[in-house]
Amino acid sequence: MPGQVGFLMRWLVAPAIVVCSLAAAQAAEPARAYGFSPATRVGYDWNGFYAGVFGGLSRDAAQGALPGAHDAGDAGVLGGVVAGVSRQQGGFVFGAEVDLAMTGNDVATTAGGGPLSVGTTWISTLRGRAGINIENLFVYGTAGIALGDVEVAVPTGSDHSIAAGWVAGAGIEFPIGERFTARAEYLYSDLGSVDGNAGGTAFDTQFDSHQVRAGITYKFR
Repeated sequence: MPGQVGFLMRWLVAPAIVVCSLAAAQAAEPARAYGFSPATRVGYDWNGFYAGVFGGLSRDAAQGALPGAHDAGDAGVLGGVVAGVSRQQGGFVFGAEVDLAMTGNDVATTAGGGPLSVGTTWISTLRGRAGINIENLFVYGTAGIALGDVEVAVPTGSDHSIAAGWVAGAGIEFPIGERFTARAEYLYSDLGSVDGNAGGTAFDTQFDSHQVRAGITYKFR
């Protein structure tokens, strides 16, 4: 377990170090990044389409998967892609984005004295984003719909279900040049109730996921 925790922490700390280093470089050379002196520098233009990648940590939880099952949670790494569009009106920025996170996370527990696992292979969200631009720092809230592939497995078989629910969260984003931005965000996804049959045993499980992510996007101008 300590080795796994250390591995997960490296996945979180490494993106944070990269993001902080890029932010420091940008602050040290604003004129080079934007082509203006500090006295005449204009704000970052958030308008346009963008796409990027992200990585981080997910903490998943399952409740009541089978009669007699223990509620359980587990953590794992994730990675994925994101694309969206933003519009800016003065200091207000809004838009929409879609993402796909590959998780492969399994919550291991027991039901009726036997092993049971509940997990996801992927979670995708379609969300609106809105917030304010403060000195080129975009602070935003986000909410929308979530879809995920939830698998319940017992020794005698397994069952996959596409579950739908909602997602909400918040984050920050800042430019690291004219076309690239870096972000850090938290998302909570509730995939609701999933019904199915695993190895001849009916189940009804509630599944939710906490995600902490860092990423980089490229803006198409």
